[in-house]
Amino acid sequence: MRILITGSRRWTDDDLIRTLLERLHRVGLGPYTLVHGGAKGADRTAAEIASGLGWKVEAHPADWLGPCVVSCTPGHRKKHPGQTVSYCPNAGLRRNEEMVALGAGLCLAFIKDRSSGATHCAEAAKKAGITTLVFTANSRDDPPKKPRSWKGL
Repeated sequence: MRILITGSRRWTDDDLIRTLLERLHRVGLGPYTLVHGGAKGADRTAAEIASGLGWKVEAHPADWLGPCVVSCTPGHRKKHPGQTVSYCPNAGLRRNEEMVALGAGLCLAFIKDRSSGATHCAEAAKKAGITTLVFTANSRDDPPKKPRSWKGL
């Protein structure tokens, strides 16, 4: 079973991710493949946990420094303060769409502080018909809010 993880770089509840992945592991629908975007935070945490469970792990990092595509608006590239190299701000969104297009049986989204990238990926997964569970948190929330349907895991 392919499981798509999308999450905020600022996600800090590693225990929730561990609990969910361990529950899925016990269900026994494997072999499992965890698909993620390679970003710090929820993505890398989930990858580390899945690897420890013996799952195959696929990282799909965005090509921030790569060329833009035809749909990009001319002149939209940005630079981080103090940097000389520009990046395409749409690269993460393209990567999300590519991960969703690869298919998955389940998407787990860990969204903190309304992360636009993780929200985009979760919405794309839902639109593609992938069962998607969204867990949210704000900087002042503890613990994160869980969807009603998560207890079935």
